[in-house]
Amino acid sequence: MLMDIRRNIHKFSKSDRLRPTTYALAAGFYPLIHYYNTNFLMVNSWPQLMWFLIVFIILPIIVFYIASFLVKRFSILKSYKGHIFTGLNIFVFSNLLLFVTYGLTKKHLLIMGLLALLLMFVLHKYYKKLILIQFLMTLVTLVLFLPKLFSYYNYSNDWMLLPDTIDKVVLKETPNIYVIQPDGYTNFNELEKAPYNYDNSEFKRYLESNEFTIYDNNRSNYFSTLTSNASMFAMKHHYYMKSVGANETQYDYRKGLAGDNNTVKILKNNGYKTFMLLGFPYIIINRPKKEIDVINYDYSSMSYIGNKWKGKFPLDTLEYLMTKNKTTHNFFFIEKILPTHIENLKSKSRGVEGERKAYLERLEESNNWLKQVIETITSNDKEGIIVLVSDHGGYVGLESAEDVYSKLENSALKKSVFSSLLAIKWSNNGAPKFDDQLKSNVNLFRVLFAHLSQNETYLQYLEDDKSYITIKKKAPKGVYEYIDNSGQPAFNKLSN
Repeated sequence: MLMDIRRNIHKFSKSDRLRPTTYALAAGFYPLIHYYNTNFLMVNSWPQLMWFLIVFIILPIIVFYIASFLVKRFSILKSYKGHIFTGLNIFVFSNLLLFVTYGLTKKHLLIMGLLALLLMFVLHKYYKKLILIQFLMTLVTLVLFLPKLFSYYNYSNDWMLLPDTIDKVVLKETPNIYVIQPDGYTNFNELEKAPYNYDNSEFKRYLESNEFTIYDNNRSNYFSTLTSNASMFAMKHHYYMKSVGANETQYDYRKGLAGDNNTVKILKNNGYKTFMLLGFPYIIINRPKKEIDVINYDYSSMSYIGNKWKGKFPLDTLEYLMTKNKTTHNFFFIEKILPTHIENLKSKSRGVEGERKAYLERLEESNNWLKQVIETITSNDKEGIIVLVSDHGGYVGLESAEDVYSKLENSALKKSVFSSLLAIKWSNNGAPKFDDQLKSNVNLFRVLFAHLSQNETYLQYLEDDKSYITIKKKAPKGVYEYIDNSGQPAFNKLSN
């Protein structure tokens, strides 16, 4: 095989000319494969693949054939054919790469256009080497990508299998259920302490005056939105599939969050109509199959690329759907990326204190939004169960979210990652006597179903209330138990 590659490279270097298709494929394939390699689980649907092939392969081919036609049509251009194809290759390649990384603007187009004009006079003599380098970059990236693709298609969802018959549960009470998720909202207990040092008592009093039971020490079991919610709705631990690194299992968490999970199946079996109202389509950006009845984003109106989201204000939709569905038992999942955690990238971080201040400003904004949602619900439904549950903590105390992947020695920082809001306004009968079992997100719906079915035997199969992290720095790579069942810091590596 190695000999074949060398033979083809030699043949390529000796060829007298290159076809427009070759220039186009060299310019488009690397940006496409690069984006799939780094963001596969955001673009792993067939409609997205078709869109990428059209934009990154077919359109460049058309552009280069138009250029070829013009060169043949106008004799003045023939002597500059090599310059034109080289410059066009550089222009298309650079702009497609910018498009899938930082985003493309008119300013970028202008700069890349000027750069291509300059470089085409320098590099046209080396156009074969330029094309060869682009193809080699594509090949190397493809080699890195194929194990991920293989892992994805060999994924098993056995981890979601339940240990008992709760999937057949019959609910004796069927109130409307509203699960509201403010992304990255830390629980009240940790907000009072360092590194947050924030007095959130006004909002806590607001919840208590509206009959919410507050679970001060609740925490998430996983550190990100997708991993945390996948476990919560499955009522099971996935342990990040116990694998990290280039060949880590590519489980599509978004598939579960679009309704292919134990919680939604149980609700549907009990006659519930299900709704998902999102501020941003982050958790469905790859267009997973919809198992939830109504989602406030139509896939046809969504961007095909993961970093081009358009937000919505879901409250108007919520009130409309509540009014139109008064005769059914309804389940609503309402999510807003607010207050969210600190800055993702260290290069964009405002420093530990700057990130803390920005987070607390967003927290106040989140409090106002939560009040609006609660008042919208209670004004239309006095009997429903309202659950405020965040997916993880705010990561305050860290410089950026990149630090999450490094082993943390400070217990307060560990809790900052996982401590999450949980407050519930129970239905008329009040909180169940066993609500002290609510300690982490993974058991939320099992406790809720035990309450609504009036069957405490389901509590015999509660999952561990442990929190897990993927570590890649300052310790051997792997999945670790980070907080134990009693809420104390731990650092125990899980075997694969």
